Amino acid sequence: MKLRQLTIAGFRGFNAERTIDFHKKLTVISAPNSHGKTSISEALEFLIYGATSKVEAAVASKEEYRDSYRNRHFPADRPAYIEATFIVAEDVEQQWRIELDTSGIIRRFINNAFVTTWPHQAELLAVARPFVLQHALKYLLLVPPSERFQGFARLLGLTEVDGTFQAILSLCTKPTASLPPEGQHALKEWASLEAKLASIPELKKIAANLKREAERSADAHTLIEARADALLGSEGTAQQRVPKLIAARAEAAAKIYSGDVALHAYSQTEENQLNLARDTLSTSLDASFLNDYGQLCIQGAMAKLQKEADLLSLGVELLKESPNPCPLCRQTLDDERRRDIHQRHASCLTEIDKGVVRAQSRSHVTQTLLNVREALTEHARLSERRTSNLVASMQSENSQKVFQLLGGEGTVVAEIVRATSGAAAALQDRLRTASANVESAISTCEVGIRENCENIAHAEALGRTLQSYLTTVTDCARQAVSLESSLSGPAKLFRQAVDSLAGTAEISLLIDLLEKRETIERAMRVRDLLDGLKDLKKHAEQTLAETMETTMSADLTAEVMKWYDKIRTQGDPDVHFSGFAMDRTKGGDFKSRRLSVKAKSYGIELASAISSLSESKLNALGLCVSIASAIRSPGPWSFLVIDDPIQSWDDEHETRFIDVILALIGTNNRQVVVLSHKNAWTTQVRHGCRTQNGIYMEMTGYTRDGPNIAIMDWSPIDQRLQEALAIANNPTASSVQLQQGEEEIRLAACQLASQVAKEKLGRVTSAHKMNSKNVRTVFVEAGVNSELVDRIAAAFVVADDAHHAPKNYAPNAQRIRSAAGAIQDARKVLE
Repeated sequence: MKLRQLTIAGFRGFNAERTIDFHKKLTVISAPNSHGKTSISEALEFLIYGATSKVEAAVASKEEYRDSYRNRHFPADRPAYIEATFIVAEDVEQQWRIELDTSGIIRRFINNAFVTTWPHQAELLAVARPFVLQHALKYLLLVPPSERFQGFARLLGLTEVDGTFQAILSLCTKPTASLPPEGQHALKEWASLEAKLASIPELKKIAANLKREAERSADAHTLIEARADALLGSEGTAQQRVPKLIAARAEAAAKIYSGDVALHAYSQTEENQLNLARDTLSTSLDASFLNDYGQLCIQGAMAKLQKEADLLSLGVELLKESPNPCPLCRQTLDDERRRDIHQRHASCLTEIDKGVVRAQSRSHVTQTLLNVREALTEHARLSERRTSNLVASMQSENSQKVFQLLGGEGTVVAEIVRATSGAAAALQDRLRTASANVESAISTCEVGIRENCENIAHAEALGRTLQSYLTTVTDCARQAVSLESSLSGPAKLFRQAVDSLAGTAEISLLIDLLEKRETIERAMRVRDLLDGLKDLKKHAEQTLAETMETTMSADLTAEVMKWYDKIRTQGDPDVHFSGFAMDRTKGGDFKSRRLSVKAKSYGIELASAISSLSESKLNALGLCVSIASAIRSPGPWSFLVIDDPIQSWDDEHETRFIDVILALIGTNNRQVVVLSHKNAWTTQVRHGCRTQNGIYMEMTGYTRDGPNIAIMDWSPIDQRLQEALAIANNPTASSVQLQQGEEEIRLAACQLASQVAKEKLGRVTSAHKMNSKNVRTVFVEAGVNSELVDRIAAAFVVADDAHHAPKNYAPNAQRIRSAAGAIQDARKVLE
């Protein structure tokens, strides 16, 4: 993709809208410092990446760069925008637009259609950016080695590899922090159990087995089961062992205190019962129930309707025998009254057919209410059980004993239990109230069914109270989790105190070991993994460094050296960059993420290019690295923006960089945009790249609206005419040279027409937008005679509006001479 046009409004130094056209090969922009050159490259960066490299690299001061993209003078009610037209294929263009509002929200559009990401988004992030930026030197070379490593990893497309290593390093350095919650919980549980094992002599052998590798955990579990059977006095199955131990502990602990200060932990059976009851409460009052209940509600009305229908049926039969008078009141009936009787009769029968009560409606409604009542009773019982032990612990008959076991009333632990017990009692009250409301609503519905006075409002009220109950249950369960967290320490102390007095510490530990077998095995696997992280860290460091060095030595070093050699001058002292490498220890191992930039002086290796090279050579090196990276992995981009490349260089090096520009345009087929603060050097660039006939712009001033951008001639008209005539008068000129001569004539004609349009006609039109039709029109309107206009226009006959010659093009020296003379004559006429 190449650049054709860029429009900027409200971004950085650009307030009012500015549009910049780009040449297919070379565009040069000259401007003093602080006049907006860098805003052009940053606008393109922001358009493509949604941020600029300068802001991204400013890690320590990102706050200072906040809101720095929008121009402060731009109207707040309008989004700032950047719009670029890219040439994606021959005669195919694509317009990208990015908008930035005052809240920092970014919107993207392609050909005016909103998009969430650009095409090739993943590729855009993986390849080098098509920008050679002056400030990139500071963030690439003049940084600590570890940061330099990250910068080069990004340039080499190894960001994901480096990211993987960073994750491994983080895991190895702070392993527990990097573990998922399940792993951290397992290690914490294991640490607690391990401490208890160490305190019980009979379990030391088990502790020794559990300290071995994870593969030996089965041996330890066998020892745990054997010890449990020994305490129980009989051998049991895996399903029997834990319940028997719990019963044995409870029996012994009851002599000290029958209960606990912890929230009740549901068994799997209880969990299943609770979920089943909740499902019944959530799903029973469905549409089918409400429909059947509604049928019951209309049953009374239907009975009355049936009586009326029966009476009317009798009346209709009697009217058949004697149409007058009325068989009931003996009043005279006219035709209208008889029709009313028949219509009312038919209407009653229709209503009766519509409202027939299903036989199963009553039994279905009754059974549903019974199911809801039973589920409510079970669910409320299990929900209250969660906090029953805790609430009971602070009742008058228990609190004194509980306080003694916790170290005495008034201690911190005791006060925590007192406070949480009060909160748990409040939760119980809420649950009981919500449950009682549902019970009352059920009873109201049942009474209505028994007494045949059903009311749909009763069923609706039941649905609301049931939903309120479920909401209360959810909220209480959430608060119970918070209480459980507060009680973890007191509950553990209380259990230890009871076990100590009851002599059940070993039984309690065996219960934990058996119930938490899966957790223990997970902890042992995690522990073994953590033990191996040291070797993993070293292996990852060496693999990453080797990958980095191989990539640099095989590709990047040679590419950078190729461009660096183009900038070197013969008069330079022989102190130069010599390559990239990863630092090594004395033993030959790679140092972690430390990349060195090497240099040599007359064949002798120096300590580092960073410390040995001058500022100008480091600047040149940074530019060469960026250029090499962009060429190495260009992605979809065929253009390269080079921002102020010659800072701190002498004249000779400035001249040498023009060879770099020519190589980029020629050998590497890149569209190049060069921005510079040095006007004298941009003049050299235009002379050195004379035949490229690019676009040259100068920022001639700066106002609140932004820079004033003037399009200037790439070469003077006289110079173009002289070069064209020199080619035409050369008898050995090749076809290619003659074609170049005709192009010079066309460009000279376009430049002259642009000047004439501005000076004589008051119209500003860029010479680059001129074609044969524009040129002819301008000269005719300015008063140039038709003969001269025809001779000038003849140079355009063999080219299209873009100055491209057709395949059967045949250059003509005489045509060049004729058009050159006509241009000179036209200039005289217009003077």
